[in-house]
Amino acid sequence: MNNNKIRRLVEQLAVAGYDRKNIVIYGIGAVAKSIASQLTEANIVGLMDKDPGNIGRCIYGYEVLSTEVAISKADAIVIAASEVYWDTIFRRISFMKSDYGKQIFFTNGDIADFVLAERETQMHPYWDTTHDVILSEIEHHEVISFDVFDTLICRKISRPEDIYSIVEERANMDVLLEENFFQIRMEAVDLFQKSGDPVFSIHELYAFMTAHFGIAKERAERLKQLEIDVEIEFSEPRNEVIALYHLANRLNKRVYLISDYHMPSDILKRIFFKSGIALPTGLLVSCEVKKSKLSGALWEYYRNLIGNGKALHIGDNDIADISNPVLHGIQPCKIMSCNDMLFASSLRQIGILVRGLQDSKIVGLIQHHLFNSPFSLGANKGYPEIVTLKTFGYVFLGPLIYNYFSWLIPELASGVYNKVLFLAREGYLLKRIYDKLTDSLGLTGHPEGVYFRTSRRMASVASIMSEDDIFATLNDSFSGTAREFLENRFGIDGTNEDSSEILVQTDSKIVFLVRKYSDIILRNAAVERSNYLNYMNRSGVITSRSMAVADIGIKGSIQYYLGKIIESELVGYYMTALTGPDNPYCLGKNIKALYPEPLFDKRKSSNVFKYHLMLESTLVAPEGMYIRANEDGTFVHGPHFYNQLHFEYKAEIHAGIEAFVFDMLASNGYRLGKPASPDLVDELFGLPMSGTCLISDEIKNSFHIDELFGVVNEKKIWE
Repeated sequence: MNNNKIRRLVEQLAVAGYDRKNIVIYGIGAVAKSIASQLTEANIVGLMDKDPGNIGRCIYGYEVLSTEVAISKADAIVIAASEVYWDTIFRRISFMKSDYGKQIFFTNGDIADFVLAERETQMHPYWDTTHDVILSEIEHHEVISFDVFDTLICRKISRPEDIYSIVEERANMDVLLEENFFQIRMEAVDLFQKSGDPVFSIHELYAFMTAHFGIAKERAERLKQLEIDVEIEFSEPRNEVIALYHLANRLNKRVYLISDYHMPSDILKRIFFKSGIALPTGLLVSCEVKKSKLSGALWEYYRNLIGNGKALHIGDNDIADISNPVLHGIQPCKIMSCNDMLFASSLRQIGILVRGLQDSKIVGLIQHHLFNSPFSLGANKGYPEIVTLKTFGYVFLGPLIYNYFSWLIPELASGVYNKVLFLAREGYLLKRIYDKLTDSLGLTGHPEGVYFRTSRRMASVASIMSEDDIFATLNDSFSGTAREFLENRFGIDGTNEDSSEILVQTDSKIVFLVRKYSDIILRNAAVERSNYLNYMNRSGVITSRSMAVADIGIKGSIQYYLGKIIESELVGYYMTALTGPDNPYCLGKNIKALYPEPLFDKRKSSNVFKYHLMLESTLVAPEGMYIRANEDGTFVHGPHFYNQLHFEYKAEIHAGIEAFVFDMLASNGYRLGKPASPDLVDELFGLPMSGTCLISDEIKNSFHIDELFGVVNEKKIWE
C-alpha cells in the first residue's frame, strides 16, 4: 500500500481522536495487512470480511469478527481496500455508523460519508480509455510490457483469494484435508513473509506449510497440485487485450510479460497455452527473480534489463502497474480488471451483495461475460449494454435457474417422490436442465422428471365435479366477454352470448352465466376429466407412488386442481409463490418456494415475485397453450402467439440460461453447490427492470406474454 496513504490515515485517526482507540479493519487482503502492520498506536481488535464463512478465522494474527461482535468491540472501522471499492464497502456497513455511532474511515484517512461515497458512474475517467488509445501508445514505444492477471488473464471469481476457498472446497469433497485450508494458506503467506522473504514460489510456500503446520508431505504435494489445477481451470483470456499483445509482437516491439505471481513460469506457460497467448520476448515472474512489482524492485531490475528504450507498461494495479513504473521512466497505461469494472459500473450493487463462495463464482462468471473487454463500458459511460438474447439469459436468468435447481434437487433427495412434474409450458426448459443435471451428477435415485402437459385451463375444467367447483374456479381472475368466458374458461359454445361487453369474474352476469350453463359445463368437464386421466395413466402419473410439482409458481392452482382430480395431496416446489394465508388454495405446508411471498409480512417483495411475468415470457415452449386432452392421446392447443411464431428468440435465451447453469456446475467441480445468496440472485434478476443497464430494443421487443385463461390477449413486457 502507498506509504503516503498510510501516513495520512494515521494522521487523520489522530486528528479525529481515534489513534489510541479500538479499531476494526474491514478487509482481509494485502491492504488490510499493510494497515494492520503500521497502525502501531491503535488497538486493532479484529478484522471484518463480506464472507460470513471467514468469521472466526485468524488472518495476519487477527480474528475475523462477525458484524455483531465488531459493533460491540470497535470504536471505529477502517476500510482497507482499493479506492474503487470504497463506495461499495461503505454502503454495505454504513448502518454501523448511522445506527450504532461507529466512525468509519476510508483507506486514505477520510471520514466515510455518503457525500464522499457518491461518485457519478458516468464521470469515471477510465471510460475514455479505448482500444485505439492503447494501440497508439504501443505504436509510439519501443518496449512493451503487459501485466498478466486481471490484464491479459481474468479469473472466473470475484476476488483472487477465493481460489483458496475453492481449493478447500474441492479438497474437502475429496476427503483430502481435515484442516481449514483457507486459513492455513493465508496464515502461511503472512508467516513466510514475516520470516524475511516477501517473494516466494508455490513450491517454497508448501514446503513452509509442511514444516510449520504439520501437513504431511504427500498430502501437501496433492494440495499444491490441486491449487495449480484450480488456478489453471479458473483462468480465462481477456481476448481484446491479448489481441493488443499479439499486435505489439507483430509490430516488432520488444514485448515482455511481467507478473507478481507465486507460480513459476512453467505453470504460467500452461495458462498462456490455454488462453492462446504466444510466448513473449521475455517473461519475468516475481517468484523466480525474487523481486516484486509492488515493492518496485522488479521495475528497477526490468529497466536495467531493457536499457534506455522508450518503454510502456499495460496493467491494472494502481500501485504495482501504474505508480511504480513511473519511478523508473516507464510510461504506464491502465487496463481495468473485470472486478474493478464491475464496481465502477452502474451494476456495482451486485458486487456489494457478494457474501460467500457461491456468490463469488456467480459474479465471477458474470464479470467475465460482461467485462472481459476492458473497453466495454466506455461507449455508455459505465452502463453495460445487453445486445444479445443469449447474454440476457446468461446474466439475468441463469443465476436464478441455477439457484432454483441447487435448492430443488436436495429437496427431492428424500426418497419420498418417484416423479417430479415439470408443468407445461414453463417446464419445457426446466425439465431439460433437470435431466442434464441429474445425469451429470449421477443422481440415479432422484425422481424421474416428467414434462407434464397441462395448463390452468386444462386442469381446472377437468377438476369440476359440481356447481360449487365451477364457482371455485373464479378464484382465478377473468376479464373478457361472456362468449370468451364460456369458450376459453370452460370449453363450451358461447356463440349465443354477448361478445361485446367486457366482464370480470366478480360481475353478477358471470354468476348468471355459470348457473345458466352449469349442466353443460359439468358434462364437458366429465369428458375432459376422463381424457385427462387417460393421459395421466399413459404417462405413469396415476400409478406413481408419490409426485412433486415444479414450476414458476405464484398460487399453485394447477397443483391444487391436479390434487382434486387424482384425489391425492401434491407438494409444489416453486421459484416464487404465495405461501402464507393469502394463498387462495390454502395449500399450507404443501407449497414451498425459493422466494416465498408472505403478503401479511410487510417486507419488500422479491424481484422474482414482482417481475414473474419476465419468467413466464421466457420459460415458454414451441407449442401453444394446452387446452384439453383428446381421447386418442393428442392435445388441443391454443393459437401460436409471438413466442411460438418466433421461438428461436426464446431458444437463444434458453441457451444462455443453460450455459450459465453448466458453467456454475463446472466451477463447483461438477458437483451441485449450495444455493447462492438469495439477495444477490434476486438483484440480478431485477436488473433489466431497474434502469441500471441498457437493454437493446430487439431484446425488449422479443418479450411477450400471452393469455387465454384470465384474459384473452397478448402483450409486451416492455411497452
